[in-house]
Parts: sequence; C-alpha cells; structure tokens
Amino acid sequence: MHTRFIASAVTALTAFFLFATPALANTTNLSTDPSYAGQPFSYYCQPYKYSFVSGKHYVVASNPPCIFSVPSDVTGIKTIALYKGVPGNATGVAADQVTGAIDPTLVQENSTVFVSPAQDQDYFAVVYGYASPPEAAQFDAAFRT
Repeated sequence: MHTRFIASAVTALTAFFLFATPALANTTNLSTDPSYAGQPFSYYCQPYKYSFVSGKHYVVASNPPCIFSVPSDVTGIKTIALYKGVPGNATGVAADQVTGAIDPTLVQENSTVFVSPAQDQDYFAVVYGYASPPEAAQFDAAFRT
C-alpha cells in the first residue's frame, strides 16, 4: 500500500501527549550531533534513508524503524509522534517522549505500526517540546480535531 506523508514538520511549545489508544514504541537515541538539530525537521522509515517529502507516496513496510530529527528550537520535554490523517482530522498512531542525559538530536522509533493503511492513506510525523500537561493536550486536540 502507498502511504502519503502530508506534513513532515511541526515544532511547537506544547504539553503531555495523550492518545486515546496509544501504540507506544520504544525509542533509541541515535545521536546528539548538533548538525541534526540545526537542520529542518526530517522523518523517514526504513528501508528509506532520506526524509519523506510532503505530498509524495511511499510504500510502508510492516513495523519499520523510523527516524526523527529533533530541531534545536524544540525545547522542554520532547515528544515524537505519528498521526494517521491530516492535521485537524487525525488519529494518533505512535508517540514517545525523547529522553536522555544529553538531549538527543536524532531518535529512532524502533517499531512503528502504521495500522493497516488504506491505499493513499495520509500520515504526518511531528516532534514538539512542552512545559506542562495542559499545553500538550491543546496541541494533541489541534492535531486530531
């Protein structure tokens, strides 16, 4: 099935991420290299090696590891997330906090479940930072509704 990535970047100051039925994935911090933080947000899943481009079609593997870059302007407690749908009309698919003694700049979500996408199903990935739970709830609601 082809999956269409409609949005590849969102950076915002937000709060705790709540999915109605979360599909949390384990994460691995791949790098703290500041060059990843200085670039625009990128997101891709294996077997791909480069960031998905908004509006393009991709064949999604079953439960692939996916890579998120974390731009330097994302501050606070960081979350990486994947939504199915379009911003404002979406369902949460996977989300995880990015943690570490030193802030990682490249993070792998080890097993991303795309929930049996229909042909040309839209998805978008986000990374954001937040200071308090009420902020996260507002952004999650905006992504969903």
